[in-house]
Amino acid sequence: MLEWSPGRRPAVLVVDDDPAVLRFMTLALSDLCDVISAGDALEAMLTIESRPGPIDLLISDWHLPFCDGTELGLRFRQRRPGKPVLLVSGEPFGEPLPPGFEEFPKPFTAQVLRERVRQVLSPAN
Repeated sequence: MLEWSPGRRPAVLVVDDDPAVLRFMTLALSDLCDVISAGDALEAMLTIESRPGPIDLLISDWHLPFCDGTELGLRFRQRRPGKPVLLVSGEPFGEPLPPGFEEFPKPFTAQVLRERVRQVLSPAN
């Protein structure tokens, strides 16, 4: 999927409408990735549409204003085919997620988040 190579840090779009959670995830990943933060689905969609460089992973809260994380993830994958999506939720999803999507349950620590991102972006996937 993505090769961790010198001079190339993965770009991760993190979306959450809770400012504290968004800041936590951004800080947790900042030493590992180039983090792009968005406070809602509309801001995230603008980023997906307008960012010229790569976005290697979308991490989104499942419950967002304007559209849910699944819809945002589908739009992301239209523009960035084959890229993974982690949907964050404190509740069980209750229905199967689309291919390329994974559930990432809350609560989690910074260490668990970093490890999951490493796993998702490892070349072995």
